[in-house]
Amino acid sequence: GYAASSGHNYLFRLLFTVLNLIILFSSFVTIIKLAYARKVRMRKLWIGAAVAAVGILIAQSIGGYVLIHEMKNLTTLYSTFAVVLGLLFWLYIQMEIVVWALEVDTVLALKKWPRSFLGP
Repeated sequence: GYAASSGHNYLFRLLFTVLNLIILFSSFVTIIKLAYARKVRMRKLWIGAAVAAVGILIAQSIGGYVLIHEMKNLTTLYSTFAVVLGLLFWLYIQMEIVVWALEVDTVLALKKWPRSFLGP
């Protein structure tokens, strides 16, 4: 929110975007660590946390762009439905990004490759 509301000053946008990325990365390291039942080194979880943080940051940027530029042309009734459906889709995309990050970490940290790659 602060990055979007900082106006046209690119230094503040960059500062708040980096701050957002750091907060998301540290949050996802903790979330991914709690998602595994096994003891996994923190170092092996960084790639999945980075994938999740960058993916969520991109989803936030695209969602903010769509809300600012596309919603201003709609009427009140249509904008209400668009916000509800857009938020449901946005939550779905965020959960997909987190699942993909967990899959990346599962392959890299635990060496659990998908079965289709190994054959019958």
